[in-house]
Amino acid sequence: MSDLSETPLSEAPLESDDYEPFTRRHTRLLIILIVGIIVIGLAWMQRQRMSYQDGTAHPLVGTALTGVRLQPSAEDAKIVTEDTLHGKVTLINFWGTWCPPCRQEMPHLLEMFEEFRQDPNFQMLLVSCRGTSRQSLEKLREETDKYLSRFPLRPPVYFDENQVTRRRIVELGLSDFGYPTTLILDPQGNIRGLWVGYQPGLENLQRSLIKRLLRDAGMAQPAP
Repeated sequence: MSDLSETPLSEAPLESDDYEPFTRRHTRLLIILIVGIIVIGLAWMQRQRMSYQDGTAHPLVGTALTGVRLQPSAEDAKIVTEDTLHGKVTLINFWGTWCPPCRQEMPHLLEMFEEFRQDPNFQMLLVSCRGTSRQSLEKLREETDKYLSRFPLRPPVYFDENQVTRRRIVELGLSDFGYPTTLILDPQGNIRGLWVGYQPGLENLQRSLIKRLLRDAGMAQPAP
């Protein structure tokens, strides 16, 4: 005897013409999602490139950098204060040996130092920063020296003890302070370029700004 509860094949429900399997529907959604992420990512990258290029248009450009206090690594060097920044084009770079973008940027900074170090109107200050608040100053000095020893030439190194200078920059309006952060100042101590982070090619923008400021500083000197 046949099972009366069994549905004859001829009476089985048919798939509608617009039916799509589960996997096909979600594959389409996944593709749309991936495309959306790519578009957003490209837009973010473009915005980042523009922000790096617009370092000379940062809101703090034109602001005097005051309240500076940097401790020298070398025993015979003097503490950097606001007065130290006056009279020279100054590049200040806040970095850390523990910071991958900082390590990527460092060779380019040292190339610029080699290029401009003979100019009496230029100075570069590398501010080595702690990766953790528990790190002692002696340990920071040791790790900094060890890292920089691989390079044949290095600018003067300083430490921002108790983050005095960093706090001052944040007070001036830099809410997104990160590592690396680079400032370029004119001989009056005013910020002329400010970049947070590093992207390949950024050093070319900084080099152009330094050249322009040095040219202006040279023109401003009285004739002998």
